[in-house]
Amino acid sequence: MTDFEEDYYKSINYVDYLQRGEKYSKTAKDLQNLLSSISLDNGKYLDYGCAVGHLIKGFNNLGKSDIIGYDISNWAIKVGKENNLAVTNDRSVLKDSYGVTFILDVLEHMEVWQIDDLFNELKTDAFVFRIPVVKMKARTMS
Repeated sequence: MTDFEEDYYKSINYVDYLQRGEKYSKTAKDLQNLLSSISLDNGKYLDYGCAVGHLIKGFNNLGKSDIIGYDISNWAIKVGKENNLAVTNDRSVLKDSYGVTFILDVLEHMEVWQIDDLFNELKTDAFVFRIPVVKMKARTMS
C-alpha cells in the first residue's frame, strides 16, 4: 500500500483523475509530434509514474504500441490493466533500455535519493519531464 491509491486519485487534487484521458491523449499527440520532429520517436517508450495509463492509451491510439508504464500504485495498475494497457509495478521493467522515458508530474513526489537511484538505474536515450509549479502571490516587504 502506498499513499497513491484510489483515495489519492479521487481527492481534491484531481476531483476524479479517471476523467483526464482526453487531456493525456492531446499530450501524447503533442509529444509524438515533437519527438518525430527531432528523430526521437523510435524505440520503446517508458512512462514512469504512469498512474492509470492515460498517456499510454494516448500513444496507443496514435499507433505507438511499444510503450509500457510503471507505477507504484496498486490501484492505478489495476485500473490500467482493466483497460488492457501495458502497465506494471514490477521494477524489473526499469532494467530494459528505452528510446524515451516520460516522467510527468512524478519527481515532486520523490525524495532526492529516489530520484538519484532512478537516474542511475534507467537506460534511456532521452527523458521528457514535467514538474508542476505553483504561481505564488507576491509578498510585499514591510
